[in-house]
Amino acid sequence: MTGTTASFPAVDTKWSTNFFTGPKVPASPPTPLPKGARLGTGPDAYKDLTDEQVAQWAVEEADKIEGMAKKTFDERRQMPVPISAGAMIWRFTIEFDDCCTQDLTDLRTEIFRRLGPPAKDPKEVQAWTALFPEKKYPGARHEINPMDAERYAPHLRALGLKLKRRSVPRAAPFTLHFTEKQIEPEKEGFPYRILITIETKREIKAGYIVVQFTGQPILGGYGFENSKPVLSSTDILDNEPLSKFLSENPYPHSFALQIGETPFSPSKPVLVVAYDRAPFHVSKVILIDL
Repeated sequence: MTGTTASFPAVDTKWSTNFFTGPKVPASPPTPLPKGARLGTGPDAYKDLTDEQVAQWAVEEADKIEGMAKKTFDERRQMPVPISAGAMIWRFTIEFDDCCTQDLTDLRTEIFRRLGPPAKDPKEVQAWTALFPEKKYPGARHEINPMDAERYAPHLRALGLKLKRRSVPRAAPFTLHFTEKQIEPEKEGFPYRILITIETKREIKAGYIVVQFTGQPILGGYGFENSKPVLSSTDILDNEPLSKFLSENPYPHSFALQIGETPFSPSKPVLVVAYDRAPFHVSKVILIDL
C-alpha cells in the first residue's frame, strides 16, 4: 500500500488517552459462533466455521496480543526497579505460549488456506519471522519479545479483515455528529483552542473516527479508552478508503482514531482537543469501517 508521508508537527503529549474520566463501558463480548458450528480438531478444525467467524477470531486475537504487550510494558514502567529486558521477555514468552502461540499459528494457517498465496505480504512474513524466528531458522532460540508481538498484531488483523471482506463488504463511510467549544488556551502564542465532542446514536464496535479541520492545528489530545491515533496513510494496513483519505488530507489537516476494545456508544462520546495560532474549526467527522 502506498501513501504520502507528511512531516508532522509534534503532537502535544501533555494530553493523553486517559484525560477522559467518564463512566467506563464494558468491552464488547466475543462474537458468538455460528449456530451449529464448533471448532473441530486436527487439520480440518475450522471447516465448519464461516469466513466471517474465522476473520472475527483473527481480529479478536490481534486485539488480545496488543493488549498483552501493552500490559507488559505498562507493568514494567510502573515497577520501582524495572526488571531486565531479558526477564521481561522470559515472562512474556511463558504467558504467550500458554494462551496464544498455538491458536495464533492455527489461525494464520487457516486464513492462508482460504485466501491462497496471493494474500501473502512480504511485510507480514517479515513480522511473523521476527516473532517466531525458530520456524524459519531451526536452532534459533524460542522467545517471544512483546515488541515483536505488538508489531505483528496489525498484520493478523489485516489478514482477518481481508478474509471477512470476501463475504461482508466494507460499509460506506458515514457522517458523525459533533460539537466544538472554545476553551481556555494553555500555551503562549496559541490563543485558539477547542474541545470537540463526537457522538453516536448507536454502539459502534470497530472502525476509524476521522476528524477533518479547516486549518492545520496541533492535536492537543484525545479522550477515548483503548483507542489509538492514526496520523498517516502509511500506518494503515489493507484499508483503501482510509489510506486514500489520509493521503489527500494528511495531518495536521486531519487525523483518525481507531476504536479499540471499548465500543463507541451514546454514553461514551469521543473528546478531542486541538489548538493553533489562527482560528480554525472542524469541517467534518466521519466513520470509516475497518
